[in-house]
Amino acid sequence: MLGVVDEPGLAEASGLVYSEADPGTLWTHNDGGSPPRLWAIGGDGTVRGHVEIDARNVDWEDIALGPGPVTGWYVYLGDIGDNLAQRDRVWLHRFPEPDDLDEPVDAVESVAVRYPDGPADAEALMVDPVTGDAFIVTKAATGRSAVLRIPAGAWTSGSLEASVVATIDLGTFALVTGGDISRDGSLIAVRTYTGIWLWARHDGESVSEALHRPPCPAPAPDEDQGESIALGSNGYATLSEGVGTRLFRFDR
Repeated sequence: MLGVVDEPGLAEASGLVYSEADPGTLWTHNDGGSPPRLWAIGGDGTVRGHVEIDARNVDWEDIALGPGPVTGWYVYLGDIGDNLAQRDRVWLHRFPEPDDLDEPVDAVESVAVRYPDGPADAEALMVDPVTGDAFIVTKAATGRSAVLRIPAGAWTSGSLEASVVATIDLGTFALVTGGDISRDGSLIAVRTYTGIWLWARHDGESVSEALHRPPCPAPAPDEDQGESIALGSNGYATLSEGVGTRLFRFDR
């Protein structure tokens, strides 16, 4: 355990990602119905502050870091939660990684995403640092979760229908709640409430090709409601919902 995140305003942390500008900082956010804020926490769980984001929070469920449209690293937010499977489209937002918590982020790009087989709940968003493609993993009670690809070029169109590029089977009732891709693209992580699964990705291989292989189980903490995972340079961090929750880290 790294520390305790004790912030009343951060009671439903639903996504987690390591900062590129400051590897000692993690970004997180609340899920639906909360103010559209990005929270910065230190490696010891200390909350450093938050920044306001000019995007509606219908149900933010995960966060990722990936390449921007030209250069630099962008924060990607997945407004993809849909408990009742009734949203005809969900939203992805992106913006340059903030460097000042006192300055609201208003330069937000957004893309509306539809699913080929109709609405579905999802809580995992990943961005490929190699191609810039984004991936949504659905939260299926059967354990067979669809992996949907949103190509990097989709942001210029404003909306698109995502394509299913893989299906991962983690077992019945293994509900996917988060995911991440390492900054060098060589490792893919998906978590459920109680488990963590890793896929190695070979040079020249696509994300979908890697996900067609069986994953390796990895250590998972005992959390009240495990919602998020962030891959770092030498391991991964996890965080649960709730006030006073523990921030965990596991080394590779």
